[in-house]
Order: sequence, then structure tokens, then C-alpha cells
Amino acid sequence: MEDAEGTKIFVAQLAYSVTDEQLKEHFEQFGTVANAKVALEPPTDGYGSRRSRGFGFVTFEDAASAQRAIAEAHETQFEGRTIAVKQATNRAEGGGRGGYSRGGGRGGYSRGGGGRGGYSRGGDRGDYEQRGGDRGGDRGDFQQRGGNGGGYRRDNGYDNNA
Repeated sequence: MEDAEGTKIFVAQLAYSVTDEQLKEHFEQFGTVANAKVALEPPTDGYGSRRSRGFGFVTFEDAASAQRAIAEAHETQFEGRTIAVKQATNRAEGGGRGGYSRGGGRGGYSRGGGGRGGYSRGGDRGDYEQRGGDRGGDRGDFQQRGGNGGGYRRDNGYDNNA
């Protein structure tokens, strides 16, 4: 079912204990709620238990109610947390996805392949040539520190008897 333009809002910073029903009841003060859904993690325990992801979506029957909810509920307290309320956007319009990713850098924790955003474990950082071609773990000042990196050397003053 396609939502009418401007009727769906995004609610972030939800308490993990908030249910679909609580979310719906809270936003009914702004207008008739057609649907309220808290985003849940995929089941990981084999029994279907799913934890809240801390955000959700509320769809109103009209755009005026959605706009009122955005204006009046943004940065207010709900179940002990200050929530953020914004207009929902389609994934295609809203940019990349966050979270754990093994593929091309879509944000979040990435294990290579692009590494645009978040923590990246692989790939050239783009400054390879600027750092003198040294891809080691130093900070680019390899030659400035004496050329041999760190560690024990006989002439560095650690061993005066040698």
C-alpha cells in the first residue's frame, strides 16, 4: 500500500521498550493514525525474539496531521527519552543505509569495498602517494622520526653498554 504524500513521519530516539500500540496512542493526539510501526532487529536467538531498533514510523490519514506532529512532537519527551520527529523519506531519496555492511560502502561498519562512512577496515585511504608510498601503520612521519620506525636500537640511548 502506497502512503499518501506527506502523511508518514519518522520518529527517532525511541525507548527500546516502546511498542507499536504505544507509538500509535502517543501520536493520535495530532490526528487519526492509520499505522504505527516500531522498527525491530532481525531475530537472532532462533525463537523469533526481536529487539527494537530505537526508531519507528507513523502514518496519518492526512498530511496536515503529520505536519502538526512534526512541529509539536519534535524534541519532546516520550517514555523517558527526547524523541526526534521528521518527515519520512523513501530510501531512494534518503541516501545510504547505515549499519553493518560487508559490501560497497553504504555507511556504518564496512569491511572494505568502498568504505564511505563509518569504520572501514580496508582499502587505500586515498593518501597513499602523499605519505611516500608507505602503507605501514605509521602516521606518515616515518622518515621524520629517523627512518627505522620505533623499537629497540643500539644507538638510541637505551643500551649504553653496547
